[in-house]
Amino acid sequence: MRLDLVGPLIAVRGHASPEVAEAVEKALELYGRVGAKHRIVPALTLKWLAQLGGDNLEALYATALQIAEEARGAEETDRLLSHRTLGSTLMFRGELAGALDELQHFMALYDPAAHEAALAKAGATTAASVVVLALAETSFLMGDRQAAAEWRRAMFELGARKSHVPSLCQILAFGGCWLAALGGDWDDLALHAAELRRLTTRHEIVIWRPHADLLCGLAELRHGAPEAGFALARQGFDGLLQARSYLMTTWCLLYADACEQHGRVDELAEALAITEPRIRRGERWLEAEFLRLRARLGIVRGDSADAVAADFEAAVAVARRQGARFLEMRAAADQARSARPGESRQLEVG
Repeated sequence: MRLDLVGPLIAVRGHASPEVAEAVEKALELYGRVGAKHRIVPALTLKWLAQLGGDNLEALYATALQIAEEARGAEETDRLLSHRTLGSTLMFRGELAGALDELQHFMALYDPAAHEAALAKAGATTAASVVVLALAETSFLMGDRQAAAEWRRAMFELGARKSHVPSLCQILAFGGCWLAALGGDWDDLALHAAELRRLTTRHEIVIWRPHADLLCGLAELRHGAPEAGFALARQGFDGLLQARSYLMTTWCLLYADACEQHGRVDELAEALAITEPRIRRGERWLEAEFLRLRARLGIVRGDSADAVAADFEAAVAVARRQGARFLEMRAAADQARSARPGESRQLEVG
């Protein structure tokens, strides 16, 4: 199995597919046979991508650290793959300052003419687009709206210039729709969700269709069609769960937030229950948002004031420790509202 065939397989089948796992295992076995004359970092990067489809971020982190060790003093392409994988992993773990440092090191070293062709053999999406997307996400979570906006513009420009459809789908889902939803820009969410739908339909990209369903559904309900919107969003949510889509905390908490704001308490509790074990296994970048939503669920269910306060306090503390200023302010605002007389009922109804 040639290494450069694994990336396209991920693009078609998804990170979590058995075919991807088998292909990566064969690639690593091949490396073991040919020995040290050949570079191992590209093969380890494909292993990292396959692990991204699982729910064990500690294993993903271990592979990223192994890549970093192998890339130390190696050629530039290997070092770029190290910055890309470790930067993304640190972001997913909620270590935002470290993630930002790795991602910026990638951008400082990266030269499209010299590196793009080699990097393309070790991934399903273009490495530069992934890094610029991660810089937009990290900056947004850290509360640097100006930097996030600049990286987001660069992300869309790069995506349009490359016209690499799997990369465009990732950009639209995470950098377009998710960041728009976090920022409460529902028109922007609707715009990018519609484009994601168009791409997945035109190019028959099955693995991104559940994302399009979820995001188009959320856009509909935010624009005054809650019944139809939730039906479509739920279809997408179930599809993402069935496909074992990577970084499910992102989509679980986005769906949970919509459920909380529209009084769908059982579905809110369900989404949080799916999220919690993933956080325990290392996918901690949205832990503060999970705790904030659990506190709001506690208010609706009539949990003790101490339990609700503890979740709000933990949300603020986690976000502050991670450097996630946006999530800290979001949790602190709800915490302050919940502490004022007569405000708990307002929280219940959003």
